[in-house]
Amino acid sequence: MNPNPHGLFIGVVSEDGKKLRLDYPDQFKAYYAIFAGDEVEIEIRKRRSKRSLRQNAWLHSFLTAFAKHLGYTLPELKLVGLVAVFGTHEVMGYTVPVEPHTSKLNTEQMSDLCEWYVQQGAEMDPPFLILYPEEFRRQKRKKAKAA
Repeated sequence: MNPNPHGLFIGVVSEDGKKLRLDYPDQFKAYYAIFAGDEVEIEIRKRRSKRSLRQNAWLHSFLTAFAKHLGYTLPELKLVGLVAVFGTHEVMGYTVPVEPHTSKLNTEQMSDLCEWYVQQGAEMDPPFLILYPEEFRRQKRKKAKAA
């Protein structure tokens, strides 16, 4: 399954510029096959550093469960993290978040925010832990192998 159903695929061009390594080559092949016989337009550009769709999906998945666990709404908990990680500043006598939304964060900033939430959950008593996707898959494979 294509991680981005809009036909956006991520890859890396080799140092010599002769090869392209795609993150999901099989999904790419399946996706372009649906256009058999059609004229298509392909755009290649340098990847932006804006936070990724996967980061955003993970954060919302985590925050939904974390907010429910703590008894807060997702927007409240998101704002707490944005203030804790990026701080506040004064505007017309009011204290407002430096970064009020995740949509303007780059991948590094989004990673910092996600890590802050994971750390907060891990330091609770009892800990609130959500597995990262690869760890979840590893444990699932281990359970399947044991069965």
